[in-house]
Amino acid sequence: MNLQSTYFHYFRDSRTAMAIADKLGTLVASNDCFNMLMKSLSGIDVDITSNNARLGSSFDFLPIQDAVRFSNLLSKLANDDNAKLDFKTPYRDKNGNVRWFKIHAWRINLDPRIDLSERGPFIGFIMHDETMETEAEEKLHEDMRIAEKAMETKSRFLATMSHEIRTPIQTIIGTAELLEDTKLDREQKEFTRQIQLSAEVLLSLVNDVLDYSKIEAGKMELDIIPFSPSKTIEDTVKILSLEINKKNLELSLEIDPGVQQTISGDQGKFRQILINLIKNAIKFTPKGTITVRAVTLGDERLRNITVSVADTGIGIPEEIRERLFTTFMQADSSHTRRFGGSGLGLAISRNMVELMGGNIEMIPNEGGGSIFRFTIPAPVTEDFIHSSQNTIPETPAELPSSAKVMVVEDYPVNRELFIMIMEKLGADVISAEDGQEALEKANADLDIIFMDIQMPRMNGYEAAAELRRRGFTIPIIAITAGTLEEEQKLCLDAGFNDILFKPFKRPGIEMMYRKWLNTGTLNTGTQNTAAKEKEMELNTDIFNAEDLVDTFMEDAERAKSMVKIFIERTVGQLENLPLLNEAKNWEEAHRIAHTIKGASRTLSGTNLGNAAARLEKAYKQLDMEEINAAFPLVAEEFDRFKKAAEPFLNS
Repeated sequence: MNLQSTYFHYFRDSRTAMAIADKLGTLVASNDCFNMLMKSLSGIDVDITSNNARLGSSFDFLPIQDAVRFSNLLSKLANDDNAKLDFKTPYRDKNGNVRWFKIHAWRINLDPRIDLSERGPFIGFIMHDETMETEAEEKLHEDMRIAEKAMETKSRFLATMSHEIRTPIQTIIGTAELLEDTKLDREQKEFTRQIQLSAEVLLSLVNDVLDYSKIEAGKMELDIIPFSPSKTIEDTVKILSLEINKKNLELSLEIDPGVQQTISGDQGKFRQILINLIKNAIKFTPKGTITVRAVTLGDERLRNITVSVADTGIGIPEEIRERLFTTFMQADSSHTRRFGGSGLGLAISRNMVELMGGNIEMIPNEGGGSIFRFTIPAPVTEDFIHSSQNTIPETPAELPSSAKVMVVEDYPVNRELFIMIMEKLGADVISAEDGQEALEKANADLDIIFMDIQMPRMNGYEAAAELRRRGFTIPIIAITAGTLEEEQKLCLDAGFNDILFKPFKRPGIEMMYRKWLNTGTLNTGTQNTAAKEKEMELNTDIFNAEDLVDTFMEDAERAKSMVKIFIERTVGQLENLPLLNEAKNWEEAHRIAHTIKGASRTLSGTNLGNAAARLEKAYKQLDMEEINAAFPLVAEEFDRFKKAAEPFLNS
């Protein structure tokens, strides 16, 4: 094979513009494609036989700065053994149209094996008209810019609409709360509860749409704080217990002891994923059991938590399982009509789990129904300090017994609602309709300000910033329906101390009030708030009378009756368990532990329910060592439950 002949024909006939020049920039070889391209670019013939064989002068059609740059690069190539040149530039053709071309050039070094006159060095050139590629790339960038702008516009629109929709929802929920405090009969209380539930369903749909828009725009971020996953799971189950009871479903909660350690993560998103999965299980389970189970894997410092929600419901056909976690997905259109929902819950859950570095899946339940489970990293934390660079100095420890509060809200109904709640908490309240009026009424006697963000004349950002400029150091709390991260950052940057999200409820307002004024229990003088709250939390884990009455739809007498029956039965069951152990009747012992667990949790005895769950698991695994360890704990927690419930039973 004659390689020289082959290379020559490859060079000459190539459809790529190719040329070779000496170190002075004079052409020594070029193919037809190169000659035609140069003529189309410069309007003159460029080949080795013409007077225009010098490449330097052939690029005069370039803008002056590019022509000088090209000449300098060419000189560098001629004198540097390792130099290469990649040069892309625009130019205008003879019709005035902007075009793009690219030059790739490299030095061809001396070859001692050939004749002296042909040793070089030479410069190799490949040229390419990249107008079409460049225009396509620019169009792609422009399309992306337009898409990003459209996404940003949509996010802003949804945030604004969210605020507008949340405002009347706030009025409905707040007014229903106040209505509950009046003298109502049982039927009226149920109507009030239905109003609240319906408003919260509407709020949930608004939140789903807003969360999806944040995911779509890539603006959903993690809020890392220390939290207890076991307590979060228990609290979430409590929130949904009424829905579970209404459908006469049985709930089983199994929490591995390792889950009780404090971890570092996003508690809000962890809770929302749980709510989405448990609500789905409730929705699609006409009868049977829902089992929430949490286990841990890993070492002490870095571990994973797996939470599963199993139901015995209608199940999911195999053909649609792969599409379950996509947006607006329902099993079929009949499910949409029958069960409702936005079809966004699982898609949002998937995105949240993946944002936390985990995964989520669905598998069929062997006994019928479905199991949804997700696994996330759960690093254990012993100490976590949460600070903010935007902290405004807190108020002094000595505060008036009746705090002076300003409420700034443009929506009249919400303003009056907030004032009523504050007055019930014992506060002395003045109000303003917008930021401008707030500035006019602000005085040195104020202890705290609650201020809406979106208001006419002067918004909350401007008003808060001006108050800080005037030297006000009292707590200013933003009231907003917006949940976008940048809006929250704007609040802190403007000088707000904290944020109260709409729709607000009386417990949320009271918590914020106590948090920033450090008044302990309102209207009873200052106390050790942290110690008192800890004590209350521990007591309510033993027995929560308020939660129990709420579960029984305010029927306190019926609740008392159920607690008495439970105590009487449990006394006998605990006396019977040692006998069942001796007889090795594990099935009956497991049933009793399961019954105590479910009943105590229904009756707001969290600690007893947890202890019984541990015993139930031990019986299921026939772990005698664990059975012997767990049984005394159940007996101890039962005694504590009885003592804690005694004041309620005697009231």
